[in-house]
Amino acid sequence: MLDAVRSWQPSPRVATLAIMGTSLAYASTTIFVRQLTDTGMSVIAVAFFRFALTAVVLLRFLNLRRAKRQATAWGLLSGMVMGGGWIVYVNTIDTADVAVAGVVQMTYPLFALIAGWLLFNVSPTTRSTASAAPAVVGLGMGSGTGLSPLLFIAPATFGLSVSVLTERLGPLDPFERLASVAVGASVAMSPLLLTLSPSKVLPTSFEALGWVLAIGAISALVPMTIYAAAAPVIGTARTAAAGAFELPTVFLIGSLFFGEAITLGHLGAAVIIVAAIALTRSARSTHVVPDEDGLEHDELMPGTMSSGITSSCQPAAAMASAIGSSSKSASAPPVPASASITR
Repeated sequence: MLDAVRSWQPSPRVATLAIMGTSLAYASTTIFVRQLTDTGMSVIAVAFFRFALTAVVLLRFLNLRRAKRQATAWGLLSGMVMGGGWIVYVNTIDTADVAVAGVVQMTYPLFALIAGWLLFNVSPTTRSTASAAPAVVGLGMGSGTGLSPLLFIAPATFGLSVSVLTERLGPLDPFERLASVAVGASVAMSPLLLTLSPSKVLPTSFEALGWVLAIGAISALVPMTIYAAAAPVIGTARTAAAGAFELPTVFLIGSLFFGEAITLGHLGAAVIIVAAIALTRSARSTHVVPDEDGLEHDELMPGTMSSGITSSCQPAAAMASAIGSSSKSASAPPVPASASITR
């Protein structure tokens, strides 16, 4: 089945609709998180199960051959960092308003620029800084006051992962990147599960087992693989624009499922961030972006990816993998204005 997805060649219209569908799937993460934590499951276990199914299914794509071993190691490292960020993100969803969690997550592009500058000597350009700025403006409009600094741990770790992904995973194909990130995240969180009681790790009913399978399949494995196949058909700009549906969907989920009010600030934040995504010609997605983008062959290496997943979140944060510029580039590629996750 995975081979069929990898060889799938949808029309541009179908690919656009598929990307919009994956955005809805990533946004649904909030529902699964709240359902599982309500059963008494630890946020660590919830974050683990989000990656575990993808890690098991895509394990055969983990490439440890000598030519790609270093890139795979970077992917594993990125996944480990992302796993820690996902634990914090799940806790944020569980304890804060869903809308606030979504808007705070949108600040990750700023952290990606900082990490690229500090770790890889990639100097931020005016263009890349401009693509990250709307997230900060949106944060001010949509989150209100009294934000805890701890809320920014998740976007900071995602930003670091984006930087690693864009600068070090060029030799790997999309499914190899997805595998390395998912395995890395699962391996990093596994020891933490041993510190918890079984009742906080394992599903306590068939209903809870269903939610575990749902968060692994609907919010990760299925949308990640569809995204990887559909995004190359329509290019990075259109992919990012179609994926921008995630943030408004998060607001709607917070309102419809959890009774949270959608304020004018939330709407303003969504408009600013979604407009930035739509208007940024080379916006990168946080989950999987095209292998070959006819718009910008000069900036992108074929087969490279830009976070997360990356995230939906992400979006929800989580980037599954990333498209990025060549690691030899002297300036930073534009950072996605959307946020999830590999999320």
